[in-house]
Amino acid sequence: MRYAGLSDERKIQSYLSINERGKGIPYGGCKREDGNINHGFSPLKRNQYSIDNIPEANDDMALKSALHKMNDEKTGIFTIGCVSSPVSDTNGHRISGYIEFAFNYVELVADAQNYFPLFFHFNKWLKNHGMIDDVKFDWELEGAHFFEKNCDGLTCSVIVNIRYCECEEKAQELWKSAICILSDYLETIPIQPCTKIY
Repeated sequence: MRYAGLSDERKIQSYLSINERGKGIPYGGCKREDGNINHGFSPLKRNQYSIDNIPEANDDMALKSALHKMNDEKTGIFTIGCVSSPVSDTNGHRISGYIEFAFNYVELVADAQNYFPLFFHFNKWLKNHGMIDDVKFDWELEGAHFFEKNCDGLTCSVIVNIRYCECEEKAQELWKSAICILSDYLETIPIQPCTKIY
């Protein structure tokens, strides 16, 4: 199931879909089919100093900044994973990546309906934070078991794809703007009087 979001003259698109795979959190590291390494889950909500040790964010200051914002004690979410991948080919240069997060509450992760308002209001947020280039935000919900509290629920990955650019510098600039707008929004998710996961 997919819900289409904003798609206006600025060519920013946002979609919401559901992935049926499922996972357990925390999860260990492994080598992916494409040869890259998944370094596994690191609980950053109570350990912000560990963000400097996240290999996926070592060379991406925008991603590292997003991890700090989203795992701040004043937010009602925590991050699960992230990555950014530069692409250079005959079409030019672009960056693709994602940030995965979940509500930090047993009661809120349990129901997919709690994620829909985040997606809906993000589309409004985009209208108020003008990006002038092509960017696609795919929000993807996935079932998960949270071992820390022995509960079932869902996570949300926001996959970000920027258009091809003529040079690497422009691609980096556009990626940074997209991740900043996303993390500035997710940073506003408030804490709740519910059962914390981390």
